[in-house]
Amino acid sequence: MNAPKTERKINYHYEPYCNDPMPYGSIDLLQIGSSHFKPGTAVDLHTHAGFFELTVITHGRGTISANNASVPVGQGDIFVSFPYDTHSIEADTHEGMNYLFFAFFLKDPALLSDMEKISALCRATGERIIHSDTTASLLTSAIAEIGKDRLHKQTYLEALFTQILIHVIRAFNKQEPAVFAPGRQEELCYQVMDYINTHIYSISTLTEIADLFRYDYTYLSKIFTKTTSQSISEYYRQRRLEVARALIHEGVLTASEIAEKLQYSSIYSFSKAFKNQYGLSPRDYKNKISANEQG
Repeated sequence: MNAPKTERKINYHYEPYCNDPMPYGSIDLLQIGSSHFKPGTAVDLHTHAGFFELTVITHGRGTISANNASVPVGQGDIFVSFPYDTHSIEADTHEGMNYLFFAFFLKDPALLSDMEKISALCRATGERIIHSDTTASLLTSAIAEIGKDRLHKQTYLEALFTQILIHVIRAFNKQEPAVFAPGRQEELCYQVMDYINTHIYSISTLTEIADLFRYDYTYLSKIFTKTTSQSISEYYRQRRLEVARALIHEGVLTASEIAEKLQYSSIYSFSKAFKNQYGLSPRDYKNKISANEQG
């Protein structure tokens, strides 16, 4: 399957590739993990024997090729490889690149049908890149879960993998945001919520949401507050802290890394916001989780 990978550090890697895939509900898991590439490191050209693969760039930049065509990728990009692709990955020669990988055979007929349609329509390399913070977050959770022995692990992973696939399919089928007519304010608010949920790691300013939906931010905020009883900024603040709490539970990232990932200005501002919401600092919250698990 995959060709040897040179000078590569792997945090977790499921073996033995195609020989004995592991069943998880709608998929058979082939491999999953996190790779850290030094500058110039490459995965040599290889062929995907009937499986799909997601490559989620978490840091740096590089190039991914499929069927002799290459495309540059960077942080936040998710590259989807289809069955029987010839495929290679190369990190930038100066910066290097870190990424998550998830290779699988798909068994669910409905999900497989959707992915096959996407495969038929998106053969060009540039068409294979999607953006979904939710997908990246779910995959991070799956990688953290699969390496541990936890209660209901099988069921939890089945749910995670199904959600990942649905978010990928939705990302490919997403249409341009509609300009909602008067009387459709509730639908507009759902669209705003969905955008915040799926771009929680990449939102720089809330005004970019208004620009995307072609509204003045003040007007959009009034509609949102009237419909949901909270402002856009309040919803964003709440969702960001909920994601932060989930990341602390996963135990993969430090508080500083979580603050940076969620674009807080500093660890101090993150800790203050977290404590105001949950009554404990991120460190104390993590210690409480550890104490409960040990108890």
